[in-house]
Amino acid sequence: MLSAAAYQITINITGLVFLSSMGIGAAATILISNYKGAGNYQGIKEANRAIIGLVCSFTFICTIFLIIGRFYFASFFVQEQEVIEVAGLLILMLGLFQLPDGLNVTLAGILRGLLDTKIPMIINSLSF
Repeated sequence: MLSAAAYQITINITGLVFLSSMGIGAAATILISNYKGAGNYQGIKEANRAIIGLVCSFTFICTIFLIIGRFYFASFFVQEQEVIEVAGLLILMLGLFQLPDGLNVTLAGILRGLLDTKIPMIINSLSF
């Protein structure tokens, strides 16, 4: 029961950060596809840099907050110290994969905007 509670806390927190990165990826799909449709390849390059910079900055800041405040965030959900300690460990691991996970969904959105979906599907299928 203790591990299930800690896991549920971690899943709730990861949803907040991951879905924000996923939203950036969805916006990237629309922006890049508009530039591609207009034939504006310079716009694609600039948007690509800006989008990657945005998601890297966002996930890095979230990682710092998650690592520093892992016990504090867990205490929002429960008051049992054992659950908070286990959730804190899980949140620490959660913080460490935010950057690669956020980049994954954002870069997939960029490639989707360029109509490149086959290669990312194969890479993700093999990776996961």
